[in-house]
Amino acid sequence: MRAFGSILGILLTPVFTAGVVIGAKSLDEGRKLEIAHLFAGFTNRFGALIAVGAIYLALLLAIVVVSALLTGVSVWVMLSASPDLTGATMSAMLSILLAWLIALALMVPVVMAVWFAPPLAVFNELGAFDALKASFVGCLKNTVPFLIYGLILLGFAVLASIPLCLGWLVLGPVIGASIYTSYRDIYFT
Repeated sequence: MRAFGSILGILLTPVFTAGVVIGAKSLDEGRKLEIAHLFAGFTNRFGALIAVGAIYLALLLAIVVVSALLTGVSVWVMLSASPDLTGATMSAMLSILLAWLIALALMVPVVMAVWFAPPLAVFNELGAFDALKASFVGCLKNTVPFLIYGLILLGFAVLASIPLCLGWLVLGPVIGASIYTSYRDIYFT
């Protein structure tokens, strides 16, 4: 059941992100923010948004499989090692670290493709693949700011997670507003 919740969460992330950026746009245009904005992705371009979520899920699963295969091979080598367990263990640990670094490297383009996809699907009325492609290109053209933003966000994410993840109640909407603001700057200036 826990896996179902995780899968559903990944599928619906673009839908709720769209709702948050719709709310941010409403505020930007001087209108009032409403709770209904959070759920606006369910009625505004839901098909494209859920497709973005499905593609995101498929890419994440592919990365998990690659990482698991690399890690599994490393553990197998470690367990079937010769009497020199210290050397084999160290080698396997380095291989596991390499597998994690490969997974991280594979995640970067996935995040780049998904980052602006919800506002592109909603505001520009792009289909899932076109939104993912345009998001990737937008992030690629702004690699340095995207990298700096990502590092700062990582620091805030760690801080938000410390007090029982309660900081995410603040950080989540801030991320949504920053997605809208950077989307507006990248795609409309």
